Amino acid sequence: MGDTKVRVVLSTHGSRGSVEPIAGLAVRLRELGAEARVCAPPDGATVAATRLLDAVSRERPPVSA
Repeated sequence: MGDTKVRVVLSTHGSRGSVEPIAGLAVRLRELGAEARVCAPPDGATVAATRLLDAVSRERPPVSA
């Protein structure tokens, strides 16, 4: 068998307070050799990108009135 690389996608829909711990986990996973990507709202994706992570920005889900 060849080398296999662990690939992880971490997703959150919260604010910066929800994104920071996810970004920290992604950094640690990357240090351990995994390929980690963070999926977060636009402001959270910016937080993840400042940690030099692959970050995917997505819109927040619609809020019912």
